[in-house]
Amino acid sequence: MGVICMLTIPMNPTPLLPWWQSALIAPAMWWLMAVGLLCFLGLGLCFVALSRLPKLSLRSSFTRSTSGSATMEFMLIIPILLFCTLTLTQTTLVMGGRLFVHYAAFAAVRSAVVTLGQNVPDTGEERNRIALIDGWKLEHIRQAAVMALLPAAGRLDDTPTEQSDALVEGFGLYYESFGREAPPWIDNLLAQRFAYADRHTSVTLVRVTTNPDADLQWQELTDDETYLFGPREPITVRVKHQLNLSVAYVWRLFADHGDARQTEVHAHYTLMNHGISTELPARPTQPPDFYNPLERL
Repeated sequence: MGVICMLTIPMNPTPLLPWWQSALIAPAMWWLMAVGLLCFLGLGLCFVALSRLPKLSLRSSFTRSTSGSATMEFMLIIPILLFCTLTLTQTTLVMGGRLFVHYAAFAAVRSAVVTLGQNVPDTGEERNRIALIDGWKLEHIRQAAVMALLPAAGRLDDTPTEQSDALVEGFGLYYESFGREAPPWIDNLLAQRFAYADRHTSVTLVRVTTNPDADLQWQELTDDETYLFGPREPITVRVKHQLNLSVAYVWRLFADHGDARQTEVHAHYTLMNHGISTELPARPTQPPDFYNPLERL
């Protein structure tokens, strides 16, 4: 089993821009430049206002109290320091969330290469076949990505489902098997995180082909039909997740939309399909008659 492509391969033939060009055209960069410009203008106005104050003599400056200057300096610097701290915190959380999305893509494609080889007669999905509408295999692949995204998911106050109840019960039994009491976050937080990850995560299967020029082509499988993958054929799974932005005030710098505290992160990974039948042929019932080959036929 080998990796066909890394996570940096684009899903379309358009070339990737250098990181500094992508950073310059990002919406968050324009917000940061605007906020930085306002901060510099505010500092400039403060310095101009302080320069127009009546100057004190050297002797009077030592005799008068200097407690007000320290307060003024603190008031000038605390908004900038707070903004930088919150922005750095949200940037760190977004970078960590992107790592979890990439891991979810690997978990999804790892589930795909071992799930496609199964035979599911209830949904009409034979070996190496997958249905994109109401298919058991596709939902199984998506659930693998959802479980990998639980540490980075937000919270969604939704009605508990059968899957979330089973997940909470499973974690409780895990701690119970070690003779330890289950932590409170299992009952208070786990179901809400699972509801958020389940609602804001989607997977798409992509078929990798080559054209006469030996260039890779990416075909997203979105039609309402059943697709067949051959043994050892590369399978690509693309994961999209609406990453939650949890830091107050600065989340608008990273949000895709004005009112949604989310930013879309996607990743893809490719592995070889297992899909090889391990069933042995039927065992012969009697030894062949080598003296009469025509009768054996």
